Amino acid sequence: MKTRHYRMSGFVLLCLIIVYASCSNVQHYEKKMVEKDRTIGELQHLLAMRTASISEGRSLLDRTKRQYEWLRMLNADTKWDKVVVRRFVGDAEARTITDPVFLANIGALLHLESVGETDFPSGYQSDVGTYVYELQKQGEVYSVQVVHRGVIQAAANELYFEVDGSVHQLGVAFMPKPAFLKHDGLVSKMASSGAVKRGESYVQFAPFRVQSRVAPLAEGELLKGAPDQAGERLEIFTFYYYGQQLLMEVYADYAHLTGDGSEEWIGLQDAGTTLLGEAG
Repeated sequence: MKTRHYRMSGFVLLCLIIVYASCSNVQHYEKKMVEKDRTIGELQHLLAMRTASISEGRSLLDRTKRQYEWLRMLNADTKWDKVVVRRFVGDAEARTITDPVFLANIGALLHLESVGETDFPSGYQSDVGTYVYELQKQGEVYSVQVVHRGVIQAAANELYFEVDGSVHQLGVAFMPKPAFLKHDGLVSKMASSGAVKRGESYVQFAPFRVQSRVAPLAEGELLKGAPDQAGERLEIFTFYYYGQQLLMEVYADYAHLTGDGSEEWIGLQDAGTTLLGEAG
């Protein structure tokens, strides 16, 4: 009888353990669900705030465009007749851009995304060079100033507009290089350029795209001179480095670099494939 009693007690104990474990699992699950619901609620609140902020920003931008009608021209579809680049108002070393390939792509840099007022008492503290762009269209001239990475000032002194993060690169491409900057060698200068143009097809300003165009050259071999038979030239890239134009001619297994009084031949297997590919 004692044995049977012990077995029964053990069975009851086992059932209690199972029930307790089940209750613990249920409580744990319920706790997780409560935490998950709280997280979802917080995310929904943040999304609602962000949506409201975007809506308010668009509304302000629309009102600003109604006040300053010419701001509607700052969009990706505008092809300017001419663009003058300066480091500051009245800069005697201004550069004028008339290249159709550039003029067809500059509009994307100036596409207005939002408008706001600066929180800094003396304006934005820029980590990039500040530039003034004079945009000309059908005899009219409109001026904008790059004051920060992806921020321009236009229309009114207290208004700042968010645009493409590479908007300052136009100044890097055409204005003289600051004295404190040092780049040794053609590859280094190309990688630090403000723009790269592929043939006469298009131009790119984003730093990572400029750098990715020459990055594969690091795997190549610097030759002492031109190869006996380089073959047919497949493409030519023009890099715009602080007012200088540096060229990279691409062949099946070679790259020919020229500019700034220098010349280099680099052997690179499958250069025609590697250098002509587009970065993701």
